[in-house]
Amino acid sequence: MTTIKTIVVFLLTLLAAISTAEETAEPPPEPEPRRIELGRPGEDYYLEADRVVGNFAAGIRTIRALGRVRLVQGPTEITADELYYYDLEQIALLKGRVMVLDTEKDARLEGRYLEYHRASRYVIVTEEPKLFLLNRAGGDVLVRG
Repeated sequence: MTTIKTIVVFLLTLLAAISTAEETAEPPPEPEPRRIELGRPGEDYYLEADRVVGNFAAGIRTIRALGRVRLVQGPTEITADELYYYDLEQIALLKGRVMVLDTEKDARLEGRYLEYHRASRYVIVTEEPKLFLLNRAGGDVLVRG
């Protein structure tokens, strides 16, 4: 009987140690996103994403990016779930949870599908567009109409 009691106590102690170790274990760090320079040297225009595939030949470059997509051009930052970039046309198509943040214009634009024209910095949002004016005092303003 003492042997069984000793085994039970040992197993309970082991289970307690395992559950404590699981509670304190830190999740593995997320991998760094892959960064692709899109502009000329010294130009602030780049793409970051978890996964980037495409044709990177000079003059043809087409890119598909997936997961935590971030497209930055100067004060404008666009985030999305997925991106298709066409270098020759200087157009990016973004899908998923899309958000444009322009710190120069104090504006945020959100939607589900966005077309970005690099040369003119022109943006078209065709699915669920919402425009917010950033209020530095707090509480952004949703623009309707």
